[in-house]
Amino acid sequence: MTQVKHMAAIDGQDPSIRAALERISADYGVTASVAKKAKTLLKFGRNPDLGKTIETVWSVGGDETYAAGNTIDEILSTDAEDEQVVVVEGHVLDADGENLTFVTQEVTLGSEPPEEGPEGGKDPVKLGTPLFRATRLYNNDSTDFKGTVTVRESEGEVPHIAADGTTNQSLKCATSLSQTDFWIISSLEVGVLTKKEAAVEFNLEVRGFGKVFRTVLQSAASSADGTSQLTLDPPLIVPPNSDVRVRAKSSIEKEAEVVASLNGYLAGVLY
Repeated sequence: MTQVKHMAAIDGQDPSIRAALERISADYGVTASVAKKAKTLLKFGRNPDLGKTIETVWSVGGDETYAAGNTIDEILSTDAEDEQVVVVEGHVLDADGENLTFVTQEVTLGSEPPEEGPEGGKDPVKLGTPLFRATRLYNNDSTDFKGTVTVRESEGEVPHIAADGTTNQSLKCATSLSQTDFWIISSLEVGVLTKKEAAVEFNLEVRGFGKVFRTVLQSAASSADGTSQLTLDPPLIVPPNSDVRVRAKSSIEKEAEVVASLNGYLAGVLY
């Protein structure tokens, strides 16, 4: 109840949020509320080996090959001892192929079958609900991951999100929005770690459903600066059924280690 009251106050009293809700009404013809959703959204990621070719800030490296349907269907670990319960968050595409619905599910690694999989790891386990987008996974058990845990498409073994025991949580500065949610992004933080001296350009990109990614904001950082945070006022509004990602490219050929995060409020559609 306290959280809802706090969000209701933001709806009416925070000038930047109030302006964002008014823009949503004017631009999209709907009324949305932060209090209705009562949820903030933080997405953060790391790319440990960035070079001069632009890539998404996520632990897998390169860019995600987005699924065309609900074909993200399995999870597996590279270590045969991993048997943890994992929470997987993502979205499914509706039967009409037009709208996304957020889903969360629990899967137990190695629960089927018990044999060792490729390279000594666990065989893949099928997700209870195949996904169109995989946006987060985390270890919901009492022991660290021993291997790298990946959610992927079985056809072509295309990875969509991964985590290991150093974080027990996916590091992917990218997400998607359901058919009922706007994301009011209030800040972008970017950084270059001191693994290698480098200057890095960061692009915040948004793609409406069925369209192409468009760069909506750029920022930069260097290993000398560490991390820097950009407060967005007015905030950036991401509409429903959109994909969002932060990509980066470096001044050096490889081994630039970069981080990025996006933070803001989810606003639910009232009518």
